[in-house]
Amino acid sequence: MIHIDISEQDKLQIVYERYNHPHPRVQQKMWVMHLKGLGKIPHELIAEITGVSPNTMRTYFKEYETGGIGKLKQINFYQPQSKLVEHKTSIEQYFRDNPSGRVRYNVLGAIDAVSHNLITVCNNGYINAQSVCELLLKIYKQNIDIPITIVLDNARYQRCELVENYAKELNIELLFLPSYSPHLNIIERLWKWVKKDCLYCKYYDKSVKFQKAIDNSLSKVSCPEYKETFDTLLNLKFQSYSKAHFITV
Repeated sequence: MIHIDISEQDKLQIVYERYNHPHPRVQQKMWVMHLKGLGKIPHELIAEITGVSPNTMRTYFKEYETGGIGKLKQINFYQPQSKLVEHKTSIEQYFRDNPSGRVRYNVLGAIDAVSHNLITVCNNGYINAQSVCELLLKIYKQNIDIPITIVLDNARYQRCELVENYAKELNIELLFLPSYSPHLNIIERLWKWVKKDCLYCKYYDKSVKFQKAIDNSLSKVSCPEYKETFDTLLNLKFQSYSKAHFITV
């Protein structure tokens, strides 16, 4: 085990750079250092969660030891210079004026069934097992004094060895619902409400506006003026099919 002393100030900057640095490689480095700074996670698990090899992880540790966060933010791999670089400004402006293609905005969330405290992980790429681990870590850092059980569906990125092992490491129980039973998960009601609140019959000419609208809808969960709405929406009454009639054909 490599011992590294990370100051509280550096820990805060590492968290900031993890989400705000423009280069994904630097974000990955910051994620590795953030998990290292927690002091409780084995190196093998850090490498598995972040998707880096043990040697690469140790390289990041050495970079921090020799040059701190500034060293971690350096990108040293070979980057051939394109002839289009001199036209960068005009090309960027063209695509701003003529947007096309699909822009993703993913929200992975967990909501407290009693307090309705909402915790989310958002990105513009894809939701995968690492995203779920990131959400588990956010929940763990809430310092809840009672045992934590998370109810979730059987999506592959959730029901996998990486997520299950990480949940055990954080002492979080994962309760997987039966297949085809979204009516038993109260957060599905929230996603349906968000779509109705900000997406149905509405057009956003910029992806930034689209993302902001979703964020604004999600922020309403903690607003006092919406308390009655969510107390009704997120109650603990669940639809049951025990008395349903089935006809065979």
